[in-house]
Amino acid sequence: MAVQPRFANGVFPLGTHVYREPCVDLDEILADLPLLKRAGFTMIKIQEVWSHDEPREGEYDFAPVERLVARANELGLGVYLGLTMEQAPAWLWQRYPDCRLVYANGLPHDDPTQYCLPADGKPGPCWEHPGARAAAERFIGALVRRIGAYPNIWAWNTWQEIGFWPNDGGALGFCYSPHTLAALRDWLHTRYETLDALNGAWQSAFGDWNAVEPPRRTAFAPSFIDWRYFMDDVYLPRALAWKTAAIKAHDPHNRPVFSHVASPTIGSGAEWRWAKAGDFFGNSNYPAWGSLHAWDDGADAPRTWHSSVLAELWSNVMLRGDYTRSATGRDRAFWGAEFQGGPVSTHLHLGRVPDAADIRRWMLGGLAAGMHGISFWNHRAERFWSECNGFGLLDAQGDTTERFAEASRIGQALHAHAELFAQGQPPRAAVALLVNEDLWHFCQGTQNRAAELLSYNLRGHYARLWRLGIPVDFVDAEEVAAGALAPYKAAILPFPLALDAGYFAHLRAFVEAGGTLISDACPGRFDRYGFCPRPQMVEGAEGLFGARHRQVRLVGEPSGAARWTPPER
Repeated sequence: MAVQPRFANGVFPLGTHVYREPCVDLDEILADLPLLKRAGFTMIKIQEVWSHDEPREGEYDFAPVERLVARANELGLGVYLGLTMEQAPAWLWQRYPDCRLVYANGLPHDDPTQYCLPADGKPGPCWEHPGARAAAERFIGALVRRIGAYPNIWAWNTWQEIGFWPNDGGALGFCYSPHTLAALRDWLHTRYETLDALNGAWQSAFGDWNAVEPPRRTAFAPSFIDWRYFMDDVYLPRALAWKTAAIKAHDPHNRPVFSHVASPTIGSGAEWRWAKAGDFFGNSNYPAWGSLHAWDDGADAPRTWHSSVLAELWSNVMLRGDYTRSATGRDRAFWGAEFQGGPVSTHLHLGRVPDAADIRRWMLGGLAAGMHGISFWNHRAERFWSECNGFGLLDAQGDTTERFAEASRIGQALHAHAELFAQGQPPRAAVALLVNEDLWHFCQGTQNRAAELLSYNLRGHYARLWRLGIPVDFVDAEEVAAGALAPYKAAILPFPLALDAGYFAHLRAFVEAGGTLISDACPGRFDRYGFCPRPQMVEGAEGLFGARHRQVRLVGEPSGAARWTPPER
């Protein structure tokens, strides 16, 4: 099957971010567009911001965005346009003071700051609030009708780096507003059908649906599993879906709509649900930003050039790329929606300036992971405070750099074989690394850094296979239930502490059909709600593995280290 969607009759989308609001250099950007065209870039990325484009309710100012889109159209450049709806205008907060996201303690998250940095307005308003959502839908309609009239819009992005961050709610997170809790209860009613069934699963004693609530003090409670699934895998996909629907309702040319994740959360399955809310999916890629983990061998030793660039490639490009590609699904386009173009900048610290070899290594790694489009972040060095002088393919002044020239050179090679790279995808791997969202949420609610251990465990399995030259796919639990393991020769079950009987039944079917299952220790020690069965293996696990639980003991780590285990009590 062909990869969908196709862009501009099959070109490879190679772009760079040029504009976000507030913008202080529009004339400079307009003057640079011909340079990008000559260098072989096929598109530009524009990030509009709701708070700037509707400063007063019903009054829209799309003039700067329209100037850029029109000029790009004259030059034959496509446009990837990102909507920043979480950066809501001041009037919205004044009109609907109860549209703020709410913490477990009942306090609202109050941040009406009118700047895109540091987090694109995230976490934004509560999108279950009917007034806030209706206002956002009206704005989207006005924007898309105006800017969507231009034929060179290639794609709309509904959410840049999806998530609730930054927030102060810990594992419990958002949102405890009356609107969200009502939506949660509706979802639970559909999921469990009866209050008795819900109480039986949670071991709770609610006497009325209106009394049902998620935990508010500690995460290690059965209701936490459904609570976090609802917020991560229901609430967020709903927000992506209604934004997508609002765009499609007003786009005269029905261009594709997508969203993208920052660094995917290794171990979580939420990205699989997010990817389904649009026509395709993407991620952010900043390879030189934190490639080593504190638990890695030698992490506390002086870093060599080789160890740094190797970790950048396998951990920050390939692992995250393969994870996002797997969540996106086969035959669907996957973009490197943000791709590091220059040095990382964090306030006073400027990272190393990437050279041509870095750009080449990163781009080829992204292509190997299955990217069908790349958009650099960003065109010129950033000008705003926390990221100042960072990330640009070009420096603050000048028409070229070593890294810009290399991106251009590779781009020209991609264009010579555009159909191959715009339509190609890695063959299905022989090995599946298993992802289970309930397990992830169990680990989130468990102390001793359990979620970090699960993520690191998956990362370690990937690293070993990568070094052996064995490709892998990541397979989510919902895909496992649908029989998606059938084509694989082997599957690896990481850190499998909390799983249910139904999941083990699907794994047993895979094994009985000839597949090989490799599991870490303690499979099914808890059920999905955090209860430990007396045999210390949930129903189905003993039969699958032909084993019984005997004992768990802490063992010493190599050289007496204590990276993962607490000291003996």
